[in-house]
Amino acid sequence: MKIILSILILLVSVGFFGQTNYNYSNIPDDLKKNANYIIWQDFMEFEVLDIGSAVQKVKMAVCIVDQYSKKFNSIVAPYRKNEKITGFKAEIYDRDGNFVKKLKSSEIHDVSSVSSFSLFEDDRVMYADFIHGQYPYTLVYEYERKVEGLLNYPSKYFQRITNTGVVLSQINLIIPNNIQFKYKEFNLGQEVKVTDLGKKKIYSWTEKNLKPIESFELPPPDSCFAPILLLAPVQFAEGGYEGQMDNWENFGKWDLKLNKDRDLLSESKINELQFLVKDAKNDKEKVQILYKYMQNKTRYVSVQLGIGGYQPFTAEYVDSKGYGDCKALSNYMFSLLKAVGVKSNYALILAGSGEDDIAADFPSSQFNHAILCIPQLKDSIWLECTSQQQPFNFLGSFTDDRHALLITENGGKIVKTPKYVKDINFQNRKAKIKLDVDGNAVGNVNTIFNGLQYENRDGWANQSVKEQKDALKSVYTVAGLEINSFRFIENKAEIPNIQEQLDINIQGFAPVTNKRMFLKINVFNESSYVPKNEERTHPFELRSEFIDSDTVQIEIPDGYSIESIPQPVNLQTKFGGYSVEILHEGNIITYIRKNYSEKNIFPAKDYIAFYEYRKQIAKADKAKLVLVKKF
Repeated sequence: MKIILSILILLVSVGFFGQTNYNYSNIPDDLKKNANYIIWQDFMEFEVLDIGSAVQKVKMAVCIVDQYSKKFNSIVAPYRKNEKITGFKAEIYDRDGNFVKKLKSSEIHDVSSVSSFSLFEDDRVMYADFIHGQYPYTLVYEYERKVEGLLNYPSKYFQRITNTGVVLSQINLIIPNNIQFKYKEFNLGQEVKVTDLGKKKIYSWTEKNLKPIESFELPPPDSCFAPILLLAPVQFAEGGYEGQMDNWENFGKWDLKLNKDRDLLSESKINELQFLVKDAKNDKEKVQILYKYMQNKTRYVSVQLGIGGYQPFTAEYVDSKGYGDCKALSNYMFSLLKAVGVKSNYALILAGSGEDDIAADFPSSQFNHAILCIPQLKDSIWLECTSQQQPFNFLGSFTDDRHALLITENGGKIVKTPKYVKDINFQNRKAKIKLDVDGNAVGNVNTIFNGLQYENRDGWANQSVKEQKDALKSVYTVAGLEINSFRFIENKAEIPNIQEQLDINIQGFAPVTNKRMFLKINVFNESSYVPKNEERTHPFELRSEFIDSDTVQIEIPDGYSIESIPQPVNLQTKFGGYSVEILHEGNIITYIRKNYSEKNIFPAKDYIAFYEYRKQIAKADKAKLVLVKKF
């Protein structure tokens, strides 16, 4: 019977592994158009042995089109402690499909995969740099990995990157009948094929002849357009801890097991903390006091060791060492609050400015970060515990407006983090400029950056004078601008802001020709971005919402009057709004500009309207006013 099952599994796989003719001329022309790579075969087989172990087989055959396509210059096979990579091999074929060379064992490296943000990790990687100088050519590689710990099943991106044609991409999941799993499909062209092997089944997903997707502006989440398969276990074991992932509640219960008894502090530490908050009037004040205590005492160090990097260090360890990763520091803050009787909840989240949100209807391990939530009668308090400078109860763009898994005493609960709306994310600028008869200018510019726009200047107040001046020069690229003095006033409120005060002069601010002076009024906040004028086939996304308000008052020299002035502009669209008004009284010209953006995903049919909208803004922001000498 075992022999029969092995033959059945082999028959399912052999059609895919059987490709040997890698002649470039055999690739259909529509897969070559605009392609940097053409995937002949992208095959993965994932055989679940039990709830905590599996065998993963990978084979890739990719045609590298030219010398500018460097993604596959290195072959990489990651693995974790207690896992093993075998059968790591690679070959190269020329454009006609002729064998060129084989990877030598001496060219294979096995190293620790400590990432740029980690101090310690027990993950490793086997890799080889393997290229051929004559293009196009085909790289074929494969390896097998024994997987230990099945919190995650592999997801499949059938078209991994842009500008890539795909002949055939496939994933096979081989799983015992007594082990449950689940899947979620996005944009797949073919249905799953199920093969019954008696005590096991093979679930096979295949996508064929995928034309290259060119890189495009304002991309929406991958799930809006890319062919993707998400896989996840229902029963699983990771690091000796068994769990259920049939719903978020049970997934949270597994995380509770990991954190159990890791919030303990010594009696002397508890007494110290209770003394610190003895004068606090309410729980919120206690949280503020201990958050500042935690920030002053600890620093962020990524240490990814044990249980897949999911279990935090104990609170006592962080307290004695003064460092930890996001899990350890969030657990430490949880422990500090527990010591003074304040309830809080550890929370898992997919962090990153502009990062896509998780699939909230698909309970699974989709997170890369931990934060802390303190429930309140009205609005909850949210704490980012990895930053020594983060304002209290301000998440910022790193974790705002997305789903998080709150770990409660009853298990996991999906919630949304705060959203900072455009009225909060404002930039308010007021400038006064005085022109002389030669077109030079002196003046002052005061700008407030609030909410998420606070991040435009976040950390600047703590930099050296030289660093501040260099940073200012990088954002104000006005020809002839000299910054005589500057000052930053930071307000770390729950909705933080920073005020920037500049004293400036600008040589040649308004060029003079004969008796005319040409004045470009919007010099501090020009928005020149215009997307490509093209037919759009995918939705597009505006990922931030904000309001910019600029009022620039310009005093023109005696003897000059206005010869021509730009017309007012008022644009109101689903994408946002823009308006410009120019007032003048005597020798004072006042330029008033307002620009706001909405956050949303828009259908492809709206793209041309968005293009026209942005084109009008760019044109209006470049407009000039002409002054003429009266005598």
